[in-house]
Amino acid sequence: MATRHGIRVEPFFMRPSGEQLETLAALVDTGAVRPFIDRAYDLDETVDALRHSASKRARRKIVVRVS
Repeated sequence: MATRHGIRVEPFFMRPSGEQLETLAALVDTGAVRPFIDRAYDLDETVDALRHSASKRARRKIVVRVS
């Protein structure tokens, strides 16, 4: 366990689980869990997404949509 800026941080490890991913997807679908998205880009805008990430201005996650 580590403490940084008064916040307790503990590492954890998990194994990929299709069942857990289905549960998480259902929570997102119902709105019980909301991802924090800074911007969304189409696949052909991936270079712009990478530039935005490199700029360190993204406050949340950057999404690249694959159709």
